[in-house]
Amino acid sequence: MKYQPYSPNWTRYRALEEAIYEYLEDQDTSPEQICEDIRDVLESWVSEYSSRAEKGKVLQSFFK
Repeated sequence: MKYQPYSPNWTRYRALEEAIYEYLEDQDTSPEQICEDIRDVLESWVSEYSSRAEKGKVLQSFFK
């Protein structure tokens, strides 16, 4: 995707791109290991997000 330079989306994309390139250059691991690491990071994020969403539902139930 191409974003307008220095827009929030461009800045976010650039940070992600740099982090991925740095990870790939620094690691001497197999593609399978890299995919596992990425999957673990995403699963961790989903777990954290789901936990926060569930807590939000519990809090909302107190105000109904």
